[in-house]
Amino acid sequence: MDANPLTTLETILEKEKNALLNGHIGLLENLSHEKESVLKSLSFHDAGEPERVFALQQKMLRNQTLLESALAGIKAVSERLQTSRKVREALQTYDDHGRRLSVSVRTSGALERRA
Repeated sequence: MDANPLTTLETILEKEKNALLNGHIGLLENLSHEKESVLKSLSFHDAGEPERVFALQQKMLRNQTLLESALAGIKAVSERLQTSRKVREALQTYDDHGRRLSVSVRTSGALERRA
């Protein structure tokens, strides 16, 4: 670890940002542990650099926003896949009285070949 925890934290935050922007979600767990360790050491470190601490807080907020966006994207994809699965399994329609009907759709899993 770097002698200055602020420098180490800045490096971790940049790695975290790059991981989020490039979709490398798997790297976040390790970075989170590293960040937590450095933040604990900061509580015993006399920062003496309020401008730098403020800049790091801004980077942390930026990364939090990126993480929230990534999670929203993952949730949207999950919902889209779930909807797609439902469409393949059954057709939802309405009868002439406005009641919902579910028509089961059977697929054999094989492609149909046409001449």
